[in-house]
Amino acid sequence: MRKASKDIKGFYEWDFTDIVAELPDRGKLIEIGSYVGKSAVAWAEAFEKAGKDYTIHCIEVFVGIGNTGRTSVMNEELKTFLDSLMCTAEEQEQQFIENTKGWNITYEKSHFTEDFELAEMYEEYTVLWYDANHSEQSVTTAINYWQDKVQTMIIDCYDTVHPETMTAIDTSGLNFKLFEFKKGTKWIALFG
Repeated sequence: MRKASKDIKGFYEWDFTDIVAELPDRGKLIEIGSYVGKSAVAWAEAFEKAGKDYTIHCIEVFVGIGNTGRTSVMNEELKTFLDSLMCTAEEQEQQFIENTKGWNITYEKSHFTEDFELAEMYEEYTVLWYDANHSEQSVTTAINYWQDKVQTMIIDCYDTVHPETMTAIDTSGLNFKLFEFKKGTKWIALFG
């Protein structure tokens, strides 16, 4: 039995319906930054609901979630929430496998950098969903790497909690549109 995204712990309750409406009827989505698979399953649900034929391949380092590398904009409520998501590397990968079972989702344990090399079987992607390291350098690296490899790039966390993501997107020189995710506070950027 497949697990629904609403039943998977994670950072947000994703609803990609409006974004999926903008995408072609079939393709391959590569997700960089999967945590335990909540967003991957939410993408699969949205594609299925829209009658679109997509496969999803996830890139995740599976090093566990600790308290390093967090946003520079932090309050006590956010800290408490992020603490609730902490897990070991083994727990993270096992949860991902359990959460994505039954969906058209594959994964590899890998770290995305500017030297990233796609395995031959995964070279033809239509859409990038980037929700990994939100530093300006990492987001810029993702934009520069993927802009000529996919038809559409979608980058999470265009918001004041992630100012470096906003800077990387704003200075990319590429046209993008924003999808409001949380009323007045969080957006997702779509290129293409």
